[in-house]
Amino acid sequence: GSVFQPCEDPGHQGWHRLGYCMTGSSMDVQTYPDGKTKAAVSSPGAYYKRGMVWIASHNASGLGRTVVRQVGLSQDVGLGDSQNGYGGYAMAQADFDGNGQVEVAMSRPRARTDFKGQVWISDGQGQEQVNVVSKIFILLEGNQVGEYFGHALAAVDTNADGVPELFIGSPNYIPDAGSASMHYDYGRVVIYGKTVQEELASQHAESNY
Repeated sequence: GSVFQPCEDPGHQGWHRLGYCMTGSSMDVQTYPDGKTKAAVSSPGAYYKRGMVWIASHNASGLGRTVVRQVGLSQDVGLGDSQNGYGGYAMAQADFDGNGQVEVAMSRPRARTDFKGQVWISDGQGQEQVNVVSKIFILLEGNQVGEYFGHALAAVDTNADGVPELFIGSPNYIPDAGSASMHYDYGRVVIYGKTVQEELASQHAESNY
């Protein structure tokens, strides 16, 4: 079968950028409005573990680097300390606001100096050049140190309104943190529905997306 190795030439970009990509740590497949089925493939170890995600469509020779688009963060863009955040650790592609465009939700469970974790929703269009950051519509953040917010993501339409909700796993969350009887690592799943839909619709209206 074909092999997809977007980081196969780290010497060209530099080992600090693409030398330790950890490509394939998470993947998601979605059919886009153009009718093409595209795979989102993460490289959370890229760029000092800031991470990045590649969008690839299939051609006659398989998944090739020439059809790859980067939608991750290869640089810190003011979202806290992104180095060692493992961007793309988990991800989910979906039309989160029902406008006919596919967005990509990507997590950084070790983001920020306090390791509270982040999930951002990007436009999903990507860029054909490495080192160009996609537009970020929404940034969601954990609220507890070390909860590993974004360890797992899923997009599912559970209320049958035609628009999927975003499920975010935090396996190390402590429900009664600070109390004398606290229990470690109970974990939790946070579900974002209408809040994400309305914020995306607002962002898209402003950017004519």
